[in-house]
Amino acid sequence: MRKVMLTVIAAACLAVAGLASGAAADELGNPVKLTPKGQFSLGVSVNYVFEQKNKDYDLNRKYGDGTSDIGHKEGKFKDDQFYLLSLTYGLTDWLGVFAQAGVVRGGKSSDKDKINGANWESSLDDQFVWGVGAKARAFKLDNGLTLDLAARYLRYDNRKVDDYTETNSGTKADAYWWVDEETDYWQVDLNAVVSRSWGPVTPYVGIGYSHSEADMTGRWRDKEYIGEYIDYEATIKNDQPFAALCGVDVALGQGLALYAQGSFVARTALSVGLSWSF
Repeated sequence: MRKVMLTVIAAACLAVAGLASGAAADELGNPVKLTPKGQFSLGVSVNYVFEQKNKDYDLNRKYGDGTSDIGHKEGKFKDDQFYLLSLTYGLTDWLGVFAQAGVVRGGKSSDKDKINGANWESSLDDQFVWGVGAKARAFKLDNGLTLDLAARYLRYDNRKVDDYTETNSGTKADAYWWVDEETDYWQVDLNAVVSRSWGPVTPYVGIGYSHSEADMTGRWRDKEYIGEYIDYEATIKNDQPFAALCGVDVALGQGLALYAQGSFVARTALSVGLSWSF
């Protein structure tokens, strides 16, 4: 099913790329179009991140006996679902600011030891997420072709990590260890989007830069041997900073608008949203 959805999105990108293209950008608030001066827009959106690959990283470990070592890992995040409420205000007809708040849920993290091949997968608990950003119009030509720029900072803190499973052997960490782990995450997106409207329909394509960091800290305590534990920490960054996106915005009337969007490279994601301008 996921492959079918991504194939449809990719086909849509090819269709609108030749048309090129007021839209915003990669999950950067809702609505997609700029909000007029002095007006507000209230939006709700769902963003499903199928996969975000991360750079190789070092896992710094300290043991209860006073020793320490460094593990070398590769990994990814997947299946994160962001449910966001966005409020946008038009400062001018070419510049708007927005704030977002919601919940992230359903995610998983996987890491593979580059030396011994152990592959651990864990579940990420539900957590509050927030963001702030801005959108600006760079230009709009007489033929309706428009270039918009957008920036956003997105963050969550103290997200619990549990249900560790070694996928090669099926071993459950909580059968032998008490696991206490948290992750703090932030993400910055900068995008340029080209669009053009045909009546109520506005297809768009865009490119951009995306950087994210996850600071992970935790402790595993042995259930059988009291006093034996492993403390660990790592900073995990996304592997690819380049972002590509495409989508379509449809005006429904009475200030309502609906959009759907696919995002690629930095992360593979599908977003849908509904907004109301007033």
